[in-house]
Amino acid sequence: MASDRFWLADSHQTVSNVLTTCSHVIHVQVSGHGNFGSLDDDPPAAMRYTECRLASAAEDMLLDDLDANTVDFGTTFDASQEEPLVLPSKVPHLLVNGTQGIAVGIATKIPPHNLVEVVAALKALVDNPDVTSAQLMKHVPAPDFPTGGELIVSPETQAAYETGNGSVLLRATAQIEYEGSGRRKAGAQSKRSAVSSMEEDAAAAGGKALIVFTEMPYQVCKSDLVQRIAELVESKALDGIADVRDESDRTGVRLVVEVKRNFSHELVLNQLYKNTRLQLKFAANMVALVNGVPRTLTLKDFLQHFLDFRVDVVERRARHRLAKAEARLHLVEGLLLALDRLDQVVQAIRSASDGPAAKASLVSGFGLTEPQAEGVLAMTLRRLTGLEAGKLRDEQQQLTATIGDLKGLLGSRERVLKVVMDEAEVVAAKHGRPRRSKILLDQSGAPAAESDIREEDVIPNTPSLITVSSRGFIKRMPTTDWEAQKRGGKGKSAGRLRDNDALEDVLSVMAHNTLLFLSASGRAFSVKAHKVPEATRTAAGSAVSQVLGLPAPEHFPTLLPVSSFSDEDARLVLSTTAGGIKCTQLSAFQKIKKNGLGAIKLDEGERLAAGALARPGSTVILASSGGMVAHFSLDTVRVSGRTAGSIKGMKLKPHESLVSMTVLPPDLAQLVAAAQAATKAADDAEDDDNRSSDSSPQQEQEQHEDAVSSSSSKDTGPWLLLITSKGHGKRVPLDGISIKKGRGTQGITGIKLGAGDSLALAQLVMSRDDDVVLASRQGVMIRCSAADIRAMGRQGKGVRVISLNEGDEVQTVAVVPAEHKTALA
Repeated sequence: MASDRFWLADSHQTVSNVLTTCSHVIHVQVSGHGNFGSLDDDPPAAMRYTECRLASAAEDMLLDDLDANTVDFGTTFDASQEEPLVLPSKVPHLLVNGTQGIAVGIATKIPPHNLVEVVAALKALVDNPDVTSAQLMKHVPAPDFPTGGELIVSPETQAAYETGNGSVLLRATAQIEYEGSGRRKAGAQSKRSAVSSMEEDAAAAGGKALIVFTEMPYQVCKSDLVQRIAELVESKALDGIADVRDESDRTGVRLVVEVKRNFSHELVLNQLYKNTRLQLKFAANMVALVNGVPRTLTLKDFLQHFLDFRVDVVERRARHRLAKAEARLHLVEGLLLALDRLDQVVQAIRSASDGPAAKASLVSGFGLTEPQAEGVLAMTLRRLTGLEAGKLRDEQQQLTATIGDLKGLLGSRERVLKVVMDEAEVVAAKHGRPRRSKILLDQSGAPAAESDIREEDVIPNTPSLITVSSRGFIKRMPTTDWEAQKRGGKGKSAGRLRDNDALEDVLSVMAHNTLLFLSASGRAFSVKAHKVPEATRTAAGSAVSQVLGLPAPEHFPTLLPVSSFSDEDARLVLSTTAGGIKCTQLSAFQKIKKNGLGAIKLDEGERLAAGALARPGSTVILASSGGMVAHFSLDTVRVSGRTAGSIKGMKLKPHESLVSMTVLPPDLAQLVAAAQAATKAADDAEDDDNRSSDSSPQQEQEQHEDAVSSSSSKDTGPWLLLITSKGHGKRVPLDGISIKKGRGTQGITGIKLGAGDSLALAQLVMSRDDDVVLASRQGVMIRCSAADIRAMGRQGKGVRVISLNEGDEVQTVAVVPAEHKTALA
């Protein structure tokens, strides 16, 4: 009795698993009444409160013709009765509903499939016995899970069908909504599509983005999933999530993840897929018993074994029906013979002493067999009428035709295969349904690979402006927020800066770049540019320490966008406020931990001033607050280790500091050197009488460089953009700043400064189409075309670029390259 209770409890749990709303199978074979649990893993009601029966699909698929000797029977475990060893299924049920389990060290895990697709593949095998598993995948491209979701197929999926071992990536179906937009219609894909005008209005109004999951992955418990997301948010393993809630009801699943303002919902969605069971890999192990022996089967093997089985079922059914028809025909022929000699038969029966004697008389006197004699004796008087005799003759003809048809069927494999397909297609037409799991395709129409879920594929690689304040607040803004203005304008507000705060840096980046943060204390940190929270132009931004996950705020004078750390020729050049310079391989910063990485050893009182990326053959331009610039080759700076200190780069006057460093790439450095050499050669060829005999060598050099600055390069560039703290600026042609043979010099005059003015920053401008973004300490920002800032020689004072309020001064300068502007088109 105890074992019976255990068996009943186990069966009840199995039925409950099948009948939950998550449906572990595509076609449920049991129809239940009562509470059998839910998708949230709620327990079912007790057995006495539930009941079930076979569904119509079970009868149509599995039980038809069970009484026609189509399958073998065996005794039950207690030998009290017999049961079928297999069921005469009309479709490949093992593929359609799938299975999983383990016994005696042999495991199997077969995913469910779409009934219509499986029947189509079966027909393809019937039509072409030489078809391959790869060709059958045109009909069965991937599994079809009862809970829907999205499938990302890969070569591993094809391997599952061609070898019996593989996998498929399954993810929840998501759609993006905005607060105030209402629910979107079901069926939207996680691949971004055009949002409705209502959602656009809600997004424009600043409504929070909502990631709504409407379909869960196969066999994933929704309540456990909500708990897991909450744990990851609490441990800060997931960023950008404000709330997660379950809004599911009887109409369907609705799991809502609320995204924080200024966070990318694409990035949050990708993090959820990577860190939770909203995306999982279903590993297929296609093992089945073939004649009692476990074997790993391909897709074609499954269909071929089923086809052989089904052919045997149809033939056994035909033989069973043939035997019954022949037995009935034999009996009808005996009845007709008795009717033809009715008076003699009646006389023989009346003269017999008992039933056995009458039977023996009929067998011996009329040539009937014992079954025929039994049939005659069992015939009622009503059957003796002429009408009944006519019915028997019609039945004789029908039985003769049926026997002929069944014999023809057994003699023709083509007819047997047609019967198999006709019956399978009837079942598919009655119980088939559209595919639930959607297969994701890339732009070429091919199935998307698993690698398509990288962050770089989710986030558009668009240009942005990164702004950082002196108190350590950062934000990312689309460059479209800043329309180009004429120089001298008052600019636009760059944000609501907090009290005693000022803009520290403005950087033009692409979303896929890695931002390399270099702190004033000489440490390096990194984060992907798209992970910086996006904000509106007037927003204050987020704390850098929060973005980088730092325990305490730090000051970062330099941010560098890096596309790759693996280039062995790439260099990271650092300069200090004391005029020092250092060159290190960029690959040394490939793996930066959360707590940062030491980039340079600094002396007491020395701070990191600037950093830049370079390659062998580059040249460096250092600029001091006194308006001096020093131009020399980077080859004069040896490559040192990551933790080494700096060497002398520029000699500074008292009370001056190094404010800027510009690195020219090798190709540009060569062009500048060639232009300077050509101009110097032309000057040397002039007559000495045309030179001023009273001029000193220093004055002659300055006159030469001014002459260079007034050449055609003044209009063609490139230039060094010099901006003073009072808002004046100019573009100086690079071939007007001579390249010195050595480093450690005081440099030459780059710009003449007015009283109380100082050089704020110097930046490289490659094209007149570039835009220049200036920001002041009080938070005023202006964007103008580089062409609007006059190009002139080194001795010029420059023009007013931005009008500043009393006590305000320029804090940062950034150049938006023309190619970034083109990317916005």
